[in-house]
Amino acid sequence: MTIGILRQFHAANCAGHNLDEKQPCDDSTPPTNMAAIYRYTQRLAHESPVIFWSLLLGFAGPVAVLTVPPIRRSFGYQSPAPIPTSFPTPSRPRHIVKGYEDLQ
Repeated sequence: MTIGILRQFHAANCAGHNLDEKQPCDDSTPPTNMAAIYRYTQRLAHESPVIFWSLLLGFAGPVAVLTVPPIRRSFGYQSPAPIPTSFPTPSRPRHIVKGYEDLQ
């Protein structure tokens, strides 16, 4: 009876791991199904929130790079004109400026 309860507790804590093998379930063994991944991330959020949020923000960056531009275009956003890199020269002849000569 007690062994069955312990096995059920072990199965609940190590969901997704092969329980027939005599290897203990610990943090180094990767989860294999979605329920175990969710349970692991939930545990990580409670036990070490700094690592959890760092990973979450770290994965959000590349996802945003791939998803935000198409979403902006679907809402009608148009990119602004590029900033000029040089000053345009006038298409008229240059006039010599007078009145700013050095005094002698």
